[in-house]
Amino acid sequence: MKKIKSDYPKLIALILGIILVIVGIIFMIKSQNYNYNGGVSRATTIEFGADFYPTEEYIGLTANAVCDLYMMVTMGIGVFFVFVGGTDICIISSKLKNKMEK
Repeated sequence: MKKIKSDYPKLIALILGIILVIVGIIFMIKSQNYNYNGGVSRATTIEFGADFYPTEEYIGLTANAVCDLYMMVTMGIGVFFVFVGGTDICIISSKLKNKMEK
């Protein structure tokens, strides 16, 4: 008797690749919009009452640096997910295509 190999693991891997691409795109959109799903907001104006309050300037700059770090990390995660998902889709779909041609 021939043992029939199931394609379910490959199909599940293909679906996971598609989900990774979608999640990666969501992360990239999230990195551009600070207020999307609880993102951080950037300090647009930093005003001071006098020159003897120098620490408030650094607090405002630190807040903006945290916003920039948030944007870089979410964009990096999004690009990574799109890359891994796209690679997964290409590899699994070529294996499925080769199996269907046989």
